[in-house]
Amino acid sequence: MLVALTGGIGAGKSTVLNIFEELGAKVGDTDLIVHKIYQEDKQVGHALRQRWGNSVFDEQGMPNRRAIASLVFGNNQELEWLNQLLHPLVKKHMKNFDVPERLILIAVPLLYEVNWHSEFDRVVSVWCSKENQQQRLLQRNWSPDEITSRLNAQMCQDEKLSRADFGIINDGSLKDLRQQCQMIWNKLQTKDT
Repeated sequence: MLVALTGGIGAGKSTVLNIFEELGAKVGDTDLIVHKIYQEDKQVGHALRQRWGNSVFDEQGMPNRRAIASLVFGNNQELEWLNQLLHPLVKKHMKNFDVPERLILIAVPLLYEVNWHSEFDRVVSVWCSKENQQQRLLQRNWSPDEITSRLNAQMCQDEKLSRADFGIINDGSLKDLRQQCQMIWNKLQTKDT
């Protein structure tokens, strides 16, 4: 079974992904796939340089994700260009996760925004309060402007939660989070889920 994990930024998708991996799922993360593409795909680097110049590269000549984010979030045309560049490559990498007889959980933060939900058997969405989300993003050293631009580029958490097959509310303790993951894990193990 191929399961997508989505939710708002700062909702706790990475923690949930780790818990599911502990439970026995094969896991992947499209954000990490993009990071790998930036590090290894010379053609992507060339396309980024052609489009935006050296301003989106760090001192080592590698794409700077934060600089790229500042260009695309808030600019639909640039975001669309970047998505068209990266999405086919991300999908190709996702195929490497195919493991027979094993539940596969892949974090896809923009699952609904890029219309990939139909490619998965089930969707799990992680939700947290706006206050917790704001605090978690500030702890990442994001400026209020960065937070606003990222949130404006995403579907609201409430909508993602309402569309998903399973929801996780991440405003409590780690123990509460583990219990919710365990309950969903148990349901995903049954054939009629």
